[in-house]
Amino acid sequence: MESKILDSFSDWLDGYLNLETSREKASKDVFWLDTMEFLCNKFNHPEIFAPCIHVAGSKGKGSVCAFISSILDADKNSVGLYTSPHIVDFTERVANAHGFFPQNVYETAANELREKIESISPNDFPGGRGLTWFELVTMFAFLTFRRAKVNWSVFEVGLGGRLDATNVVTPKVSVITPLELEHTEFLGDTIEKIAAEKGGIIKKNVPVVSAVQCEEAKNVPRQIAKEKNAPIYFVDECIDVKKIKHKYENSFMSISFGGQSFSQKIKSKIRLLGKLQAENAALAALAVKIALPKISNKTIEVGLSAAFLRKFSQNMSLKKILSVSAVLYIVAQSLLWLIISNSTDSLFYLAGCILRGVPLGILYAGTVSKATELSKKYVGLCSGLVVMSFGLGSLLAAKIYPALIQTSITNLLIYLFCSWLTIILALLLFREDSV
Repeated sequence: MESKILDSFSDWLDGYLNLETSREKASKDVFWLDTMEFLCNKFNHPEIFAPCIHVAGSKGKGSVCAFISSILDADKNSVGLYTSPHIVDFTERVANAHGFFPQNVYETAANELREKIESISPNDFPGGRGLTWFELVTMFAFLTFRRAKVNWSVFEVGLGGRLDATNVVTPKVSVITPLELEHTEFLGDTIEKIAAEKGGIIKKNVPVVSAVQCEEAKNVPRQIAKEKNAPIYFVDECIDVKKIKHKYENSFMSISFGGQSFSQKIKSKIRLLGKLQAENAALAALAVKIALPKISNKTIEVGLSAAFLRKFSQNMSLKKILSVSAVLYIVAQSLLWLIISNSTDSLFYLAGCILRGVPLGILYAGTVSKATELSKKYVGLCSGLVVMSFGLGSLLAAKIYPALIQTSITNLLIYLFCSWLTIILALLLFREDSV
């Protein structure tokens, strides 16, 4: 999002400790909630402006948040969605179910935050501690959602839960996605310790919905919920997870599931692919059903089908793969020719690169798309075959055009390097358990 105000605001934010990018080893002592509570009070409590759903867990948080926000949107709500990380622009973290808010909403929230923070003496902050980047961005999200006048918000926990900056909210439902060992230097070195940190988002009398968990992970939130008189629902106790069905259909996946919380089976076509995404969809549907008992099955189905991840959506990733593979090839080939040759035919060669690079991208994207229908584990294999065929084509071309014989081996290496680089990108984008 191009904006001088937001660019300046981003630079200002970067002056604060960012644990996501800092090379300095952080300690457990950099997490606390009193600073966020102090800020919420200073800004007249924007965190309570709209009802919200709070999502913690080790994997699948982004997908579950996307599904929840999309269902709420399908129910004709204006929804704020706070997730992390971002790829290009920090406003990717603070958005709605469709994309971004109007630019002036972000700019007004940014000015409000910066002016207030700069008016507070550093000694007035709790413990005299400095602010962190994530605390400020979280407050920015609160202010943005208030400025946008949303009537629902969905918050993804950044790290852990108990002491995460988002844990100043009191949600209508708390959600815990699958738990596993992660960030052990901060959260603990056992599943039980990590479950205790994630379970820290559980609030008194607020319902909790949890994904399927191993017994070690299951017992901890159950105990916390009991102590806080919070009803807890495990998705495998409310939905027959063994009967959650999913079937690939081109770039979509048909899913169906049912349970005591739904009057009939939920059936939808979703854009996020994989067995885990089917389970994430069921978890999200159950969470929203508990928050809004009167919501219809049809609304849930429409919401699930519209959900997407801006950073990892299947359709977007195919476009990226096509573009990146073609561009990398064209650039590498053209640079190679310009370096090794002073020929006046360089422009003709560049044109040839473009003509060959575009079908490379198209074939690559098509291959990945087809491989995704079958199984993600074949993406690399199928892509490799495409790459090798182009490499062999390069060698054959050298036979036909002897002038190119000196670069034929280099051509093959560049084909392999550029294309396998995009394969790595594809595998990252297609990871089921990363979002």
